[in-house]
Amino acid sequence: MKYDMMTIIRAVEKVGGEIDRTPVFLNIVGIRDLSNPNTWNDTCVYFRFNEKGEIEIREILEFTTDPGIDNLQKPVSPQGCAILRRGYHKNLWQIGLHQGKYEALRQATPTHVHRDNNKDSRHDLVGDDFGVFGINFHRASSQKLVPVVGLYSAGCQVVRNINDFSKFMQWANQAKKAGQKFFSYTLLTVEDINAVESIKPE
Repeated sequence: MKYDMMTIIRAVEKVGGEIDRTPVFLNIVGIRDLSNPNTWNDTCVYFRFNEKGEIEIREILEFTTDPGIDNLQKPVSPQGCAILRRGYHKNLWQIGLHQGKYEALRQATPTHVHRDNNKDSRHDLVGDDFGVFGINFHRASSQKLVPVVGLYSAGCQVVRNINDFSKFMQWANQAKKAGQKFFSYTLLTVEDINAVESIKPE
């Protein structure tokens, strides 16, 4: 794994996130790296606990938690491009159709986003907007590995590779079958991870 699991759990708890240990229920964590805009350089770690209390983990390394430059420069909203805020988003998603086309995680409850409206190629984490804006968890192209984020994210959390996305949705549907109605999400930054790693446990 790119990141140590116990470090991730400590970072989640540090920002007020909750870890669900109900067997088969899904925990989802995004780790944002703003160093290279428009690239698939973020990470998604999702995990669950089995009936024995043992943790099962998967990792997606080609992922974005922030919008592509196309949407920064030409926002779909007059208020500016949505950028999901760092932190814990309780019960953010339910399984549903993304844009009415295929099964993904759809925003189910209001949440906080930044609004970047200066139409440049930099992610400006300014301001606060609260509501249901279609901040979904979905995939990019089903046909090929697109080189950049581009138009695939206007605030959504997006998986580049359809195979990674299919594996994720398999676990999501297993969790739904086990009784999980909503999926919470913790969005961390690389800095959150580094801060936890710098503190050695006693």
